[in-house]
Amino acid sequence: MTDDEFLRAVEGCSISKEAFDHTAHLRLAWIYITRHPLADAIKLCVESLQRLGTHHGVRQNYHETITWTYLLLVADRQTRQPQDNFEAFRAANDDLFTAQPYAHDQLYSKATIESDLARSHYILPENPMPDRF
Repeated sequence: MTDDEFLRAVEGCSISKEAFDHTAHLRLAWIYITRHPLADAIKLCVESLQRLGTHHGVRQNYHETITWTYLLLVADRQTRQPQDNFEAFRAANDDLFTAQPYAHDQLYSKATIESDLARSHYILPENPMPDRF
């Protein structure tokens, strides 16, 4: 699926809940980051995730701090080492795609990331940013 097809599937809520995994989240972030200024990319990504979650009946799973953290990490990586396509971005940033520990696990305590406040509002990282995750 091309980036345009993927974006249409997400924005149109035709992508399945099962297909929208961690890598798909990062792909969506990368597409918005590479096509829009950061503030617009954050707004568009949040809206798309919330709309998709509502469509699939999992709106309660949306997490503001985790979403913003990955958007900011993708933006930082893409600024420092721009990649022309998502597969190249993934290859250059495989640490962001690792399931355990996730990047946010290294930046936030478990108590913070599980809090209602972190779920509904972006919270700055508690721990120093490592060079790579």
